[in-house]
Amino acid sequence: MRHAKSSWRAPSLSDYERPLDSQGSENTHKMAGYLAKQLLIPDQIFSSPALRARSTTEIMMDQLNLPASSLTWNDKLYFTESQSYIDAIHSANESSGTILIVGHNPMIENVLGILTNRLKYRSINTGTIICLQPGKSAWKNVQSGECSLKWIVSPSDLPEKCSQKV
Repeated sequence: MRHAKSSWRAPSLSDYERPLDSQGSENTHKMAGYLAKQLLIPDQIFSSPALRARSTTEIMMDQLNLPASSLTWNDKLYFTESQSYIDAIHSANESSGTILIVGHNPMIENVLGILTNRLKYRSINTGTIICLQPGKSAWKNVQSGECSLKWIVSPSDLPEKCSQKV
């Protein structure tokens, strides 16, 4: 998941400190409702600790009623390289069937291309969730080109009232 829409209203804040704007918060609630309706409740979440990603993650966890133990904050998901995202995927517990990574572009788009062996998809806007399914490998062993794309859903693809708390 790419973090939800952030605010640019306080130019004195660093990029790392940018908060969600009201639309970003609303969209995150919608996306959590969508995951609940799809019965895709993450077993593990890996998130960038940048404020906009952290806030997105916290809303998702609250809406999906996830325990704090399912969350790992990962500094390397804040504007480093795509390999950091793949390393996070590889660190998933064997028992985790569904994992969620909350991060940033362009790394989200790059990892999508790496794991599916397709370089171009539609633009991944803020708040968008990409659903990948690994082939025969568990998440900890998934390699380049071994995932299939099930769907890409953005907040704008969903009806206005899609929120649902589990």
